[in-house]
Amino acid sequence: MALVADALAEIFRADEIPDLGDTHAGLRHAVDMTIDNYANEEMAASLPALAAGVLPHPELMARFREDFLHRKRENIAAALHCGIRRGDLPDDLDTPTSSRTYGPAPSSVDDS
Repeated sequence: MALVADALAEIFRADEIPDLGDTHAGLRHAVDMTIDNYANEEMAASLPALAAGVLPHPELMARFREDFLHRKRENIAAALHCGIRRGDLPDDLDTPTSSRTYGPAPSSVDDS
């Protein structure tokens, strides 16, 4: 089952969001990556079975969260912070460093 959690984290794209000089374009890139994750025919066919294998195992879900979801959130937070520094976004923006979506925020996100 650990192999399943690792496979899910590897298959799903959570690449760093490139600084395209425009926050809208960077966030659009992140959305496109997410869409690509679910539009992949092999993933669409296998995801229900893979998820069913991981869901009943809290330690595997934690591993998947760490390997994929936290990494994705870190990348989105970095893009938002870049947009704040660039002046594209308000400096009081509520960024995804809160725990409301995926559990505790990773400590590696730079909030400066």
